[in-house]
Amino acid sequence: MLLDKVTPPQGFGEVPAIDLSHWHRGITSRLSGGRLGASHRDPFVLDLVAALRATIAGQPAPKPRGRLRRLYRRLTWGGMVSALALAGAAFATNTLRLQDQACTLDIGQPELSDTCAELGLGNRPSRAERLAWSARPKASCAGLRDFVGRFPTGVYAASAAALINARTIGTEQRWAPVERALPTSGSATGHDRDSAEQAAQADAQAGAELVCRNAATTSEQFRYRATTLDAQPAQCQREVRKLWICQVDTVAHCQLDEASEVRIEHCE
Repeated sequence: MLLDKVTPPQGFGEVPAIDLSHWHRGITSRLSGGRLGASHRDPFVLDLVAALRATIAGQPAPKPRGRLRRLYRRLTWGGMVSALALAGAAFATNTLRLQDQACTLDIGQPELSDTCAELGLGNRPSRAERLAWSARPKASCAGLRDFVGRFPTGVYAASAAALINARTIGTEQRWAPVERALPTSGSATGHDRDSAEQAAQADAQAGAELVCRNAATTSEQFRYRATTLDAQPAQCQREVRKLWICQVDTVAHCQLDEASEVRIEHCE
C-alpha cells in the first residue's frame, strides 16, 4: 500500500501495491479542515477493501485494478467532454444545419425564428423581411423587384431572384376610356320658332350619337359608351311659307373605350 508517491526499492517492483497517495492527501486535507479527496467509490479504495477482505478470508489478495478503473473513468469523462465540445462546435458552425433545424422547430414560431435572426443563427430572415415576403403581391414581378431592392442580402433574396428569372411574359388586351370630339349639326322646321329649335336640337343629338357609334364600329379597337353634346345657339329664320327653319352647330363628345395590348409578366 503506497501512501506517498515513491519508487519501490529494488526487488519490490513486482509486488502488487495499492496506490492510496491521493487518498492519503485527502485525509490530511480533511483533518486540516479541507475536503475529503477520496470516497468509498474511489477505485483505489475498492482495491484496499478487496485486499482486506481477502486477507481476512485467508486468500491471496486480488491484483489491484485502481489505475485501470481510474484511467477508464478519465477516458469516459474525457470522451463526454470532447463530445460536448464537438457538438458545441458543430452547432456554432451550423454543421449538418443544426442551427437551421433548431431555429425552425415547430415550437414558439415565429418568435423563435425572429430571435435566431437577431442572434445571427440558423440563416433565418429578420422579422421585417419575413413580413414583407409574406405580404408581397402574388405573381407580381414588380413586387419581387421591390422586395429585392429592400432586402438585397436577405434570406429570401435568392428565391425572389429565381422567380424573377423564371418569369413568363405574355400580352393582355385592356380597355381604357378615351374621348373624341367631332363636329356635328342638326336642323329642322316648325310652325313656330320654339318647335323648330327643339326639333333641330333633337336632330343634332341623334346625329351626334350616330357619328360616335360609327366611330366605334369602324375599328375593333374601340367600344362605344356614351355621347355628350355641346351646342351653339340655334340659327333660325322664317320661310316664305310661314315655316320656321332652325340649324344648330354642335360638337359631339364621343365617350369610347380603346383597346391596347399590354405586356404582362408572371413571376409565380
